[in-house]
Order: sequence, then structure tokens, then C-alpha cells
Amino acid sequence: MSDDVRPSVMRQWVASPGGACDARIGHGALGEGAAIFRTAVGKPRRALLLSCEDDDGELVELTRRELSSAGFDVRAHVPGAGRRTRSLEGYESLARALAANGITSDDLVVVVGGTDLASLASAVAGVWCAGTPLAVVADDLSCAIECAVTPRGIDVGERRQALRGAPWCRILIVDFDHLDHDLAADATRSALALMVASAVADSEQSFSRLWDASLQMTGEQGAAVLEEQVADALKTRGRLMSSTAIVTRQSLRYGTELAEALRGMCDAAEGTLLAEGMRFSARLSAAQGELSVDDVLAQDELLERLGLSCLGQSLDAAALLERLIGGCLARSNRMQLALPRSLGRVRMSNVTRELLREHVEAFCASRHA
Repeated sequence: MSDDVRPSVMRQWVASPGGACDARIGHGALGEGAAIFRTAVGKPRRALLLSCEDDDGELVELTRRELSSAGFDVRAHVPGAGRRTRSLEGYESLARALAANGITSDDLVVVVGGTDLASLASAVAGVWCAGTPLAVVADDLSCAIECAVTPRGIDVGERRQALRGAPWCRILIVDFDHLDHDLAADATRSALALMVASAVADSEQSFSRLWDASLQMTGEQGAAVLEEQVADALKTRGRLMSSTAIVTRQSLRYGTELAEALRGMCDAAEGTLLAEGMRFSARLSAAQGELSVDDVLAQDELLERLGLSCLGQSLDAAALLERLIGGCLARSNRMQLALPRSLGRVRMSNVTRELLREHVEAFCASRHA
């Protein structure tokens, strides 16, 4: 993108149960890092910079320089990478690193990385010394949408995301100059799927805005449109998660139940799994006489426009059904899934095992290698 059409950095305040997050989104956002980081504390002293070994070294170094320019004494810590980061062992390791580096509630924890590392930091920083400010420099768009409002929980053995607390990110920097926002990238497609799930849970107006934007994302102004949709998704998720109504907060689980069941059974990107979860849930709702067929087809078309195609792998229906039921019952004693009753109205709904089995078998029959 040429300099004369490069969009300015957007500032978006995002509502969150743990407190508002100041999000800066756009090309060159990290260039304002020193001033942004300084606002998180009364007087800059120490900052613990977290990153993974496989993270972008240039982005880590630029963040370190911005922190130093702000007056912080920067200490570095490199936890493990991937899902194992969000474990009890990872939680204890980070807590020990905070203690070893003398981090207090007047200091700053900064993450450069993806959703798993940012989620771990949110869980630990939120309780360290009763709350230590956390800033996240996202290295992909999936992290940009998830970490500020809906960070992933801590895994306990085989129980995924069993420990979940209030989100704790206070500053979010999404610099499009330093992350891959190609629409074909796995992390970007995961972000696009999150946008669809958020829009369906929020309102028909949100869905319409994303529908219109999907036609522009491949054009010359595609990056600018994508930035706007990231900000929109953040605002939407923050509003839903901050609702006083538990049914509204639960709507953000839309599509995640089947996605979680599919994870480990097939080799597919996160965005594909969530898209398949939404397709499955929409059809299940239509079978119960809730969601209209037109809305099911509209969601299908939007997912296709965004490049979120169906799985092309053979699946064991019995195993998938067992994993789906087991995942639901691990969170509640009631067999419920988040199903859309209309665009903007997703609710936890009871589903009979007979109907669930019928739809799982139909789903598996339509997805084959």
C-alpha cells in the first residue's frame, strides 16, 4: 500500500469485564508504542517482555526499543510455545518469572506473540500482586480479536480451558506493518471466522456490515477494510462479553463446541474448524424450527466469500459424537449447545441425543477425503 493511501492508526476503546482495553490498530501502530506503554503505569520502572522462540525477532526487538524509550528497565522471558503454554505448568513458570524479575503491580507485563501466550499472560497478570497491567503486541489477527476480550483458558490435564478468569489486557497494539494479514493465512482465516461468529451473535446489522465488507477485502483498500473489521469485531465482542445477561455472554460460544470436538480428529486450521462449527450449529437450529433456512444459506455464503471452505477429510461419526457430548458435559450437566435462533440471537439450547446423532452422521457423510 502506498504512503498516500495508507490509513491512520485507529484507536478503539474495548469494553471488557476486567476493565477497558485501549486498542491501537493500523499501519505503524507500534511506532507510537513508547507513549502508549507509558500510559499504563504511573512511572515507568520495570517491564517483563514475553515472547516465544519462534516469534518474529524484529517485532520483539522493536517492542523492546519502544519500552526502553518509554523509560522501562526491560527484562525478557521466553515461555514455551503452542498450546502447552496454557497449562498449569506454564502458569507456574510465568508466575516464577514475574517473581524472579521483581515485577510488581506498578510495573508492566508485555506480550509479543499469539493468542496462547497472550491468554497465559492475561491469566497470570490479572492476579499477580492483585493485578499487574498487561499490554499485548499481537503478531496475528486471531490474537488481535481474541486476547483483549475472550482470552483462552488454562488447560488442566486433558480438560481444555478449564480455568478461565476475567480478561486483563489493558493495551492492545495491532500493527499491520508487522503481521501477516494475507486473507489466505491460517491466522487471518481464523480471525475471519471469529468475525462471522461475533456478527451472528450480535445483530443483523453487524452481519450486514461484515457481508458488505467481505466484497471489499480483496480490493485495493482491502487492508483498510480488514482493519475496520478487526476494530468492529473487538467492539462487538467486548459489548457481548460485558453484558449483565449471562445468555448474551454465552452467545460467544457459537460454533466452538463442534470445533473443539473436531480438534485432534482432523488436520485443519482453526478458522476452518470454527466455520464448520457454525455451519453445523445453524443447521441444527434450523432442524429445531428456530433459524430460518435463508439465514443458514446467508451464513454459508459469507463463509465461502471469506475463504472458509468445508473440511475435505473423512471423519468417524461415532467418535465425533462422543467427543461433542463429552465436551458439552465437561462444562455443564445439561446437554446444551449455543444455537442461533436468528441473526443476533444465539442462545444455549437443549438438544436431544437422537437429533444430535442424526446431524453428526449427516455432517460426517458430507465431509469426506
